[in-house]
Amino acid sequence: TNTYGGHIKLSEKSKIFGFNNVLTIGYLPDFGVTDGRTRAVNFVGFVPGATTTKYSQTSENHRLLLENRFSYSDATTLIGSLQYHQSNRKKDDSLAPATNYDTQYTQWIPRVGIVHNSSPTSQVFANVSQNFEPPIFDVTSTMLATKAQTGISYEIGTRGELAINDGRDLVSYDLTVYRAHLRNEYQTVCVNSSSICTAWGTSATVNVPKTIHQGIELGL
Repeated sequence: TNTYGGHIKLSEKSKIFGFNNVLTIGYLPDFGVTDGRTRAVNFVGFVPGATTTKYSQTSENHRLLLENRFSYSDATTLIGSLQYHQSNRKKDDSLAPATNYDTQYTQWIPRVGIVHNSSPTSQVFANVSQNFEPPIFDVTSTMLATKAQTGISYEIGTRGELAINDGRDLVSYDLTVYRAHLRNEYQTVCVNSSSICTAWGTSATVNVPKTIHQGIELGL
């Protein structure tokens, strides 16, 4: 497997109605190629058999970003961004051409948020953002999960530092409450009723139409 990528970002600081504003544009590409093969396996003795697939998988991801940070006070910043994401997934198999594909996934990804510094060492924040995750190599090789995972996430939280032991020590904390509504989430399942599906390679990744994730995350 060979992967490479990079990013280019340009930012402009200015004043809008006397308040600080930072506008950022960016381009974040990455690319990857995986070459491989699989063999038939005799499970009695696990003896490798003849080569059944000989493939090359190519991944391209192009992300264009526009983000604006508007600070209407020294403590509070409003954040808005819009990202365009284009992903290409291609597979060429010389021994199993029926499994070949060349698919493109695209999505506009908006995000709005607010950050408020409640003290010099702590802040509260809230975000609403679109989710987008195209299939990865291992997922698309099964061709059971052919749709991109999308959704909307909501989160609110606080992070910072607390002084303890009369100020002699500091404890860092990060507390977030979140809820995500996902469509076509990737989940690995057993494609038959075998209790040993993972061991024998009969599991596959599929799209689940609608799921909800919610909870509380605490880091110290």
